[in-house]
Amino acid sequence: MTELAGAADIPLMELHAGHEMTFGAVGLRVLAPSRDLPTSLSADAANDRSLVMRARTPAGTILFTGDIEAEAQARIMRGEDVRADVLKVPHHGSRTTTPAFLRAVGPRLALVSAGSDNTFGHPHPTVTSTLAALGATVARTDLEGDVVIVGTAADLRTVTSRRRAPQTRHGPTPGWRRGSRSGRWAR
Repeated sequence: MTELAGAADIPLMELHAGHEMTFGAVGLRVLAPSRDLPTSLSADAANDRSLVMRARTPAGTILFTGDIEAEAQARIMRGEDVRADVLKVPHHGSRTTTPAFLRAVGPRLALVSAGSDNTFGHPHPTVTSTLAALGATVARTDLEGDVVIVGTAADLRTVTSRRRAPQTRHGPTPGWRRGSRSGRWAR
């Protein structure tokens, strides 16, 4: 990738915990990896170098976690506020996602990106049951296909490429109805 970016005159920036950026109404804070985390890790520990970002958006706070596992989750919880309205569940919902991390995030909506019929059994049942116990709505790409989040912080919705159940709504519903033509929710 470095060669392709260089050939196209695209500058690259290595991100580390503490970087903050703003793009219009979206603010990003990098939570991991730490600058002092070695760049050469064993294959088993490489997931903990995943880029983790907390985004403030008009749709609420979103936590992007890459493939971090238990050790990185604990490290981030010690130094950062990980609470978020929406969580991209770490490592496809593998068993290395800790219940303590999920409780610290406390998401209303959790997205699990996992392949259909994946051989690893992602997401792990303890992850989905912990999220259910927290009251989070779980959207899964293995069951629902592509997932898009729409709405505002007070009124999050998911739109999926495969219909598994009626459209899921997150947040208050009184006084809102589906518009007949636009497909949008309106008062």
